[in-house]
Amino acid sequence: MAFATLVRRIGASFGNRTIVVPAENGGNRVVFASTDPGFPPARQTVRGHLPDTDVVDYDAKARRVVRALARASLKVPRTEH
Repeated sequence: MAFATLVRRIGASFGNRTIVVPAENGGNRVVFASTDPGFPPARQTVRGHLPDTDVVDYDAKARRVVRALARASLKVPRTEH
């Protein structure tokens, strides 16, 4: 089954509240989904809220999530809380 089809199905199950983030080493993608009306979060919420004391490059991950949120915001109207 094609990835786009899977993402559409996931989106349909979660009211199109999904974001897709590319994996670090290419080829794979991670789909985040939630039924929470506040999802996806605002991009500003993600920036600067990840620890910098770990081996993981959280800044790089945050940039990927922010780009995915930008793409998601084009598809789903966001309601502010």
